[in-house]
Amino acid sequence: MLNPVSAFLECRKIIKDGGLLIMETAYDPKEERAAIFVNTETEMVPEAYTYSVPTKTAVIGLMKLAGFDVLAVRPLSSPSRITVLGRAVPVDEVRDRTDLLKRIHEVDFCDFEFKLKDHLPPPASSSIRFTGPEGEKIIEADKYEPDFPYHPRKSARSVGSTIWSTVTGNR
Repeated sequence: MLNPVSAFLECRKIIKDGGLLIMETAYDPKEERAAIFVNTETEMVPEAYTYSVPTKTAVIGLMKLAGFDVLAVRPLSSPSRITVLGRAVPVDEVRDRTDLLKRIHEVDFCDFEFKLKDHLPPPASSSIRFTGPEGEKIIEADKYEPDFPYHPRKSARSVGSTIWSTVTGNR
């Protein structure tokens, strides 16, 4: 994606309160600060369709900025990729907001043709239904709590290693 900030805001426009967003991307696991690197200059990811590479802190920060409460994070070490699960919530319910983020949410957005008060979708629908190997399952979006990992390690030959961690520290 060319503009990661706008991508998160566009996702928030279409996900109702209580809805879930799973964001997965390449990332820089070595840098602790919130940063987005221009891949064409760093060549962290050797592919033509990766324009920027964020840090874990940047991905989490962008989710919070857009109005997602971060529920869980799952880094993959080889290749360096990260998956973040967030629930769409009113911005005052986003946990661990910095003072600056609170101010941004109070004054609303002005640079991205996006206003929280104008663009947020109506309240969440009651549930999500799907049929999988265990039969039909219903997920109540407003009550969903992650229970990871969903996928057991396939074998010692699997690509990379990964551990999910929730905001409460469960692994």
